[in-house]
Amino acid sequence: MSATLPDIQSRSLFIGMMNTLESLSDDDVGFSVSLDEAWSSVKRLVGTLGEDRLATSFLASFRAYLVRHVTAARCDSLGLHPTSVIPRETQVLAEIDDVLAGKGLSRLMQAERTPSRTEPRASNFVLWTTPASKRLYDAQVRLKMDGRRMRLETEKKTPGWTQALAEHFAAIDAWQVSDEPTELDYFHQRCIMMFSLLGIIPPGHDRDRALAELVRLLSGEGMQRFPRIEWIAHVRLLIRRFMTGPDREWVFKALTRSGDPVMAAYAQVEAIVGQRQ
Repeated sequence: MSATLPDIQSRSLFIGMMNTLESLSDDDVGFSVSLDEAWSSVKRLVGTLGEDRLATSFLASFRAYLVRHVTAARCDSLGLHPTSVIPRETQVLAEIDDVLAGKGLSRLMQAERTPSRTEPRASNFVLWTTPASKRLYDAQVRLKMDGRRMRLETEKKTPGWTQALAEHFAAIDAWQVSDEPTELDYFHQRCIMMFSLLGIIPPGHDRDRALAELVRLLSGEGMQRFPRIEWIAHVRLLIRRFMTGPDREWVFKALTRSGDPVMAAYAQVEAIVGQRQ
């Protein structure tokens, strides 16, 4: 919407997005968490297009996307059962109904608002409980703290601290998926550990190594192997926390060279938006 493009290219993008909406199939958590923001964007787009027939077509595609997810299996952890939805979702669906009717499209029928079934609440898990993860966690705390005192930057230039960091990297390299209860536990803990190191290590080769390891974790089939909502949370955190100030270009290059098209696209969009802001 904000890109300055010839009309034919702009319309082509809209049509491409419509086709994507027609085929998207998210898990319930990903759909539910993003619905409010997604609808706000669609509503703004439809309002901007106004009386253009493309507005109605785009809204129809969004309607199909919506019905496919609302009538799919829903999650009990969101407080759902086959005849009701969470209050905020009820408000969003009512607003969508009004906009659909305003564009001459049919409102959502009861059958289109009813989940096919509910699925059990996911089990909670607690991190840093295994012997391997506890050792790594404690070692990283020692790199950051001297007792209750934050280490000074001058301390991080001493041979002792540098050696401790090298040993910590070696221990992380030896850490295996089999050391943790699940592969997802391992993925989250390893990502969190790299994020923490980015905040601890001074600029230089070792900090570059931590960023490279984090990007490798995220681009190594992360979205294919783990729930998308779990994966994208780490990608967004990396962009929001580190793609600012002096780290901006550093992180941008790492993401665009990651080999992952989704991560590269997020970085490129953030670069454009950041320049305009």
